[in-house]
Amino acid sequence: MSQLQVSLQIVSGLLSVGIGILFAATQEMMDSLFTLCRVSHLTGMLFIIAGLVSNVLFKYPALLSVCLAVNGGCIIVAVLAACLISVDLARWNPDHNQHLIMEVLELCVLMLEGFVSAILCFWFAKEKRAKSM
Repeated sequence: MSQLQVSLQIVSGLLSVGIGILFAATQEMMDSLFTLCRVSHLTGMLFIIAGLVSNVLFKYPALLSVCLAVNGGCIIVAVLAACLISVDLARWNPDHNQHLIMEVLELCVLMLEGFVSAILCFWFAKEKRAKSM
């Protein structure tokens, strides 16, 4: 496992939270599911927590199961959030075109976060199997 993947989780989480703050400040609450459900705040905070837990794993290997569970939860939340954003994009209102690019950016960040979490889950599961043998 690399410190780079763990740091990437934290940075992408911070980017998600930043996008969420920007959307909350510039868009009406009912304009999109993305804003209504606070998708970027939720995913951003979850990925920051996952990155911190994964970072602590280097010092405390006993947290391997917790890291695996948190990163698995991150994948599930990222898929659900991507579905909400996809629904928003499918029923996009042309009056809000300035927000379209930001929502697509958040979708790309979610795909990155999900990919990093999937890699970490694979490594954590592999490590867990090796320790149990």
